Amino acid sequence: MANQQQLNLLKKSVTAWNIWRSKNPNIIPDLRNANLSNLNLKGINLNNVNLENAILIGINLSYSSLKKANLSNAHFNDVVCFESIFVEANLSHTIISKSDLSKANLEKVNLNKCQIIDSYLIKTNLFNAYLQGCRLQNSYLIGANLTGVNLRKVDFFETELIGINLDKECNKIVNSQGLERKDCTIIVEDLVTIVNNENILNTEIDPDVSYLEQIWIRSQLENIYQGPHSSNN
Repeated sequence: MANQQQLNLLKKSVTAWNIWRSKNPNIIPDLRNANLSNLNLKGINLNNVNLENAILIGINLSYSSLKKANLSNAHFNDVVCFESIFVEANLSHTIISKSDLSKANLEKVNLNKCQIIDSYLIKTNLFNAYLQGCRLQNSYLIGANLTGVNLRKVDFFETELIGINLDKECNKIVNSQGLERKDCTIIVEDLVTIVNNENILNTEIDPDVSYLEQIWIRSQLENIYQGPHSSNN
């Protein structure tokens, strides 16, 4: 079970938590089974933290650091991890649904038998990540770095592979599996269609927009980073 004092401090404010972490670098926080739902943890230091079986629903982890954190069997739902750092973290058997991992750094992350469903991985760095048995379902893997990844036992069920970066071995595997890929040149067109069809915006997107991120800055998804999750600091 989670250390209650540590959990209370985390819920108090990100600033208080980060100060405590900086003053106690040798303490590895224990947040096993913790329910962190609906918290704004933007910019939090969760390096090395034990978050096994944690419940993370409607949480904002944008710009946070979770290096070498243990997130095995955790449950992510409606989580924003924009530009978050998960280097060498353990996300084995984790369920990630309806979440945004855009621009997150998942280098050398353990995603063994992880399920990623209805999520966005735009320009996500998965360099040398371990994805054996990982299932990506109905997600958008756009402009992601998959070099050094063994894709032989990865299930890309109805996942968009657009402008992904592969090494020669990965490229052979993708080709052998007959997976459909698209070039970066049609990313903007595809995302305009996706966003409009899903009625994410109140107004139509200019189809001539020249840069991918301009779409997401105007989208409801991007508003999560700046709007709905009010600060708890």
